[in-house]
Amino acid sequence: ALLRPEVRAALAVLSADPKTTVYVVSGTTIEALEALFGDLPRVGLAAASGLVQAAPAATAGARTSKVSEHGTDWAAVRAVAAPMLRRQAARTNGSAVLKRDPGLAWSYYRADPEWGRIQALQLARDLEAALAPHDVEVVHREGMIEVVPGRLHKGNVVKSVLTNLTKNGAKPDFVLTVGDSPVDEKMYSSVYSYLADAEQLPLDRAFTVTVGKKASRALFYLNDHKHVGDALAALAAK
Repeated sequence: ALLRPEVRAALAVLSADPKTTVYVVSGTTIEALEALFGDLPRVGLAAASGLVQAAPAATAGARTSKVSEHGTDWAAVRAVAAPMLRRQAARTNGSAVLKRDPGLAWSYYRADPEWGRIQALQLARDLEAALAPHDVEVVHREGMIEVVPGRLHKGNVVKSVLTNLTKNGAKPDFVLTVGDSPVDEKMYSSVYSYLADAEQLPLDRAFTVTVGKKASRALFYLNDHKHVGDALAALAAK
């Protein structure tokens, strides 16, 4: 993925403001996020939907990541799931087992789309049955099957960031949460949960936004990613 220059410029301005906290929450790896945002150290990163997080840092190269295992016995999970993923990779041309720390994943992104999806659906069913005793979830993303902690979702990141800011005496007076897929919905719920418990945060200063006009827990929408960039640029110009 590429970050448009105007979006990068807006994030640089917003994150440089000591009174503003910026986080990018993604389903991809921390390595992929660092490749995109390595020159923006004041942007916090949450990879693998929050499994790996790196808080904002003052200088480039100073941002460090931490892995949360969410109480899962990953040695036991790998003992069950890894052989199943390897067998699936061997029988599906173009697929591969991906390294995740601490999770597991099988990618069929480069496989024949129809055959890959058929294999993915069967693998997901087999994994769910085999891993039922463990506190994990089998997630079917675009071109990928991933095993993640059962309590893992992007909303945890939003809740953690807002709660920590409040604990540190920096109660936010403006919240903007933007997402574009169904897995982003819990971020909006976490904002509402925070607002229900927070003191003195004006409700008209919290915005949950989805990309594209569709059914969503978000209260607002922007037509496309270009409009998201325009909105960030407008905020950065304030």
